[in-house]
Amino acid sequence: MVRALLLLAALAAPTLTASAQVGGLLNRARAAVTGHSPSEAPAAAEASEASAAAAPAAVDGRPAPAMDFTRFLDLKYWPLRGMYYLGAGTDHLLFPPEGIDAYATDHGAYVIRDASGEAVAGQKLGSLTTTASAALVRMGTYAGPTGVETLAPGEYTLDLVFRGHLAGRIPFGITAHESGDPFDPKTVYRRSGPWSRLAYFEHETEKPDYHLTFNAWVSAEDLGADNGRVRFTLYRDGQSVATSRKNLDPHVSTEGDWGTASTFLVTPDTREATNSTFFTIQDFTPGRYVMRVTHLDTGETIREYPFEATASGPAAHARSAMDHEPRYEYLTPRRIGGSSLSKMYSVHWVETAE
Repeated sequence: MVRALLLLAALAAPTLTASAQVGGLLNRARAAVTGHSPSEAPAAAEASEASAAAAPAAVDGRPAPAMDFTRFLDLKYWPLRGMYYLGAGTDHLLFPPEGIDAYATDHGAYVIRDASGEAVAGQKLGSLTTTASAALVRMGTYAGPTGVETLAPGEYTLDLVFRGHLAGRIPFGITAHESGDPFDPKTVYRRSGPWSRLAYFEHETEKPDYHLTFNAWVSAEDLGADNGRVRFTLYRDGQSVATSRKNLDPHVSTEGDWGTASTFLVTPDTREATNSTFFTIQDFTPGRYVMRVTHLDTGETIREYPFEATASGPAAHARSAMDHEPRYEYLTPRRIGGSSLSKMYSVHWVETAE
């Protein structure tokens, strides 16, 4: 019985709910065995409630820590359970403080807040994983990869609190959708939020003559199904100048929520060619552009991203300025990727006109 209590407590203690307080499950289990309650390890709620201030753009002359939104927006979510899956170690934090102790366990927390600002779920951050770049660390959670509380329909924010400041925030809503199928009854908890507005181009910074990739988010509602294919078409001053390659039009899997659509761009005249011609960042000329995402089967427009460009590429998004505030909105103009996290990619964010 004692062992069972301790095991259940150890599994449940790192996961935060709004009711997480001193005297939590782990302590109660230990108290049942020892007769006294040791102090509880810091929980995500405690770490976050005391540190919800927006970070300045710089600290001690260095850029303040900020989330890489190319990763943050792809944080794992289970729509059939209305549950975020935190701590997979795939999130990237940019500009960690100099000399930071990566093995410390007091860095901060992921926190989900409801419309009133109350913390309803989250996870305490664990140690950090350093990389070849001093500008990047990978983050995991104290408990390891863990699903958090099922979220009821409503409005929320997903915050990343790091060393006393908000380093990233995603506002989102959840609505419940019933399948209506008596043979397969289920409820899908769909999110709304920045996935319907933001997208980005990217290329290897040191290879401007190499292919240019476009990345967007597409929903089950956009597709009229959980899965489907889309096409990208880039227009300059009303004329098509680039498109996705025919046999590589992105296939999107949404699981009833959102999925990522991503592929490189080619010139329209080589869309169906065996050896297509890449459209690169160097092919931009000054003008007004629109990237259009269409449903491949129906031809219907799903979303358009209008933007201005110069000979250097799409004009920088206002939220990509290094001094942009609030810091938790920062959209990085560069990210670090590749199999060994050793490649630098230039990122050009665009947004719908809505």
